Amino acid sequence: MYKVIDNFLSPRYFEMIQREVLEGDHIWEYQGNVTKYKSEDPGEESLFDFGFNHTILFEGKSSHLHPFLASFYADLLLETDTQRVIRCRLDMVTHTPNKHKHPPHIDFYYPHISSVFYLTDSDAETVLYNERATNEEEFYAADFSTLTEMVRVRPKANRILIFDGSHLHTGHSPSDCKRRVLINTNLV
Repeated sequence: MYKVIDNFLSPRYFEMIQREVLEGDHIWEYQGNVTKYKSEDPGEESLFDFGFNHTILFEGKSSHLHPFLASFYADLLLETDTQRVIRCRLDMVTHTPNKHKHPPHIDFYYPHISSVFYLTDSDAETVLYNERATNEEEFYAADFSTLTEMVRVRPKANRILIFDGSHLHTGHSPSDCKRRVLINTNLV
């Protein structure tokens, strides 16, 4: 159902990606709600659900980072036995006082593999749930209060989480550091 792999990339290539993403000159787009879905607690939804992203590849458009990640894509395609990357983006959430948990979501309503590749260490875990949704109706019918955790993965630089994209999942904002930065990739 899922894989967690430490030291996914060679140390030198990882350091190059990490430096380019964390210190590079690219535009981070603000998102008022990083999951774009309903909150578990609607009264909680405004203050800490925000974050930032940078689209690397999606729907025929790509950023300056796309060619730089060619080897990353090749390793990921081999590891997942998939044929192509359908979306790749940077995701960043920032410090919150109490490690805010974002609303559960899925990335797409069709069969796909998702991955979360951590560029920074933090206490802001990714939570993968046992429950699945393969269409919008199933997703919106889900009772978030009864979701059961399959696994909780702590961000560690150069660690990757790979899973069936139909599983609901979410992440946290960190409370032990300034930001949590990752590369989110979806493959078919």
